[in-house]
Amino acid sequence: MCSFPSLQYATTGCSLTLHHTEKPEHEDICEYRPYSCPCPGASCKWQGSLEAVMSHLMHAHKSITTLQGEDIVFLATDINLPGAVDWVMMQSCFGHHFMLVLEKQEKYEGHQQFFAIVLLIGTRKQAENFAYRLE
Repeated sequence: MCSFPSLQYATTGCSLTLHHTEKPEHEDICEYRPYSCPCPGASCKWQGSLEAVMSHLMHAHKSITTLQGEDIVFLATDINLPGAVDWVMMQSCFGHHFMLVLEKQEKYEGHQQFFAIVLLIGTRKQAENFAYRLE
């Protein structure tokens, strides 16, 4: 059996040595891979390390409000704007940052659907430690 270093992200810190058949799956979840901007929409093309995500959000997306604490109120304004709309907020608690996205879609005239997404700014392994409840 031949094993290879996970070369694609070795320069950014990954030191795993894997069988060549395991590399593609690992590279999809490697915490050293480049992270894309988590903001909804396709307008921001930023990519960087996980450690740089919060700095990017604070400098490039200054309109995003950050609330502290485990219980917060997410107030979405202008919910009757026509078409699809996203509201974004950050929540900081338990030593981590979470991005909250409320998305409105309009299926047909006058029929709106709302979706909520919670995203940990962290690794998949860290995310396994959290559950989120919306009320």
